[in-house]
Amino acid sequence: MTVSPQSATPHVTVASVDFKASFAKVPKGEQATLKGRIKIGMAAKGIKRPIDLAKRMRLPRQTIHSWLNGARTELTPALLFHLADTLGVNPRWLALGPPNSPVPPRALEPDDEEMMQIKKTLDAEAREHWISAGRQMVRLTAKRSIANPFPAKE
Repeated sequence: MTVSPQSATPHVTVASVDFKASFAKVPKGEQATLKGRIKIGMAAKGIKRPIDLAKRMRLPRQTIHSWLNGARTELTPALLFHLADTLGVNPRWLALGPPNSPVPPRALEPDDEEMMQIKKTLDAEAREHWISAGRQMVRLTAKRSIANPFPAKE
């Protein structure tokens, strides 16, 4: 997530969802409220009408309208997670707002999790050597990319 110096609006793009455009559709003062964050999530997901959100969530339209007009400002944990999953947003951001990111957290693959655990067990010097060896392996095995600007000669 990046924040441009001109505005405090985060510019987040995930899986072709541009949250910045969605933030622009909701007035600044409303972005700090639950109803504003729901509107941002709806815009990011391409849900134009409250009835469409109600259908996706299999809830009465009155429930959605009560969230969007500010009559209900708190959600049960079950509804919070159901709404966050439906909108594809981070439930912590939906409930609390900034500084949390609207991007939902992703689980690490088992190999990545194992590498993180290994990294935590190493002292600072060993960790630096381990990271350096990993970078060298990337240079030797990967094709040219932003992450590997200097691949081994082919």
